[in-house]
Amino acid sequence: SLDLSENTNLNWLNCQFTGLQGNLDLSNNTLLTYLKAKGNYLTSLSLGSDSLITYFNLESNQIYALDLSNFTSVTYCNLKNNQLTSVDASNCASIKYLFLENNDLHTLNFKNGNNTAVTLFKSTGNSNLACIEVDDPIYSSTSSSWYKSSWSSYSVNCSLAGCMDALACNHDPSAWVDSNC
Repeated sequence: SLDLSENTNLNWLNCQFTGLQGNLDLSNNTLLTYLKAKGNYLTSLSLGSDSLITYFNLESNQIYALDLSNFTSVTYCNLKNNQLTSVDASNCASIKYLFLENNDLHTLNFKNGNNTAVTLFKSTGNSNLACIEVDDPIYSSTSSSWYKSSWSSYSVNCSLAGCMDALACNHDPSAWVDSNC
């Protein structure tokens, strides 16, 4: 356990490969801009609202859920090799690097209004990730710095309902959520 609740002026934290387990509570560390906690056994992270974090690396932990809505300043985010099932990075307009490989993602929203500013995006190795919501699917598909698995596709709306039965007369090839055919 790492108790940093009294270190309210902390702005840089590197606690990688230290054997940390459970929740890392940084809710009192509102000035934190750099966090590197990869290679631990963390299952969750608690941060205060309006996070100032610009560099964020939680690679190779056991995190299953993480709310990125307060990460509006983040430019580097590495969450690969965790157990995440859903990521919503739509509020992360400043992000340049996003690594989400080898999780258990089912949903991924990276429609942040600034995808063309992304330097590197990776989401490979998520066998349940069929659709990645982005600003412009054509840009994401043709960019040499965007990497996804072959079974994943980019779309502007991954919650579009319609008939997904290819043999039905009302088949909708743009649908991502199956509704009654």
